[in-house]
Amino acid sequence: TAIARYDAALRPPLEHEESSPEHKSLLKMHELARTWADGDDRLKLWDGVEALKRYNMALQYAQDVKRIRPTEGYVGEQIQLHPAAEKELQKCIARAKAEIQRKKTFKEQILDAETHLIERRAGRAQSAFKAALETSTQEQARHGWSANPEEVRDCEDGIVRANDELARQK
Repeated sequence: TAIARYDAALRPPLEHEESSPEHKSLLKMHELARTWADGDDRLKLWDGVEALKRYNMALQYAQDVKRIRPTEGYVGEQIQLHPAAEKELQKCIARAKAEIQRKKTFKEQILDAETHLIERRAGRAQSAFKAALETSTQEQARHGWSANPEEVRDCEDGIVRANDELARQK
């Protein structure tokens, strides 16, 4: 992984290396890789808000590294995030934003369903719970992720309650 590579590159530096621009760049890139990975972990837990914070922080580290001037006479490419990796990071940011929107829509659908249930509109509640379940499962599947089991459980519980209310009303 990138983290392991930066760990190896940051072996105990020689005395004169610690203050070099290249060492500073490696430190920032190491933080970028860790922060990006943390964002991925947050997104796997359906936490789009925290994932987005991590991805934006990683993007800031990338910008910081670009501004570091190499040592005079440094041979080789400047240490920085590869453009393809930066595009991938932008995709991660877009996925985190999509998760934030998905969760917002899901919560609105659950609130709508609960309101229908409280007002004894069991058929509408049932439809709203099913729509929320679809939002939870299909959007996640579209990204190749597993559905949030807590959301699925809440929807299934709501559908059962709506069905019970429908049966009671007959």
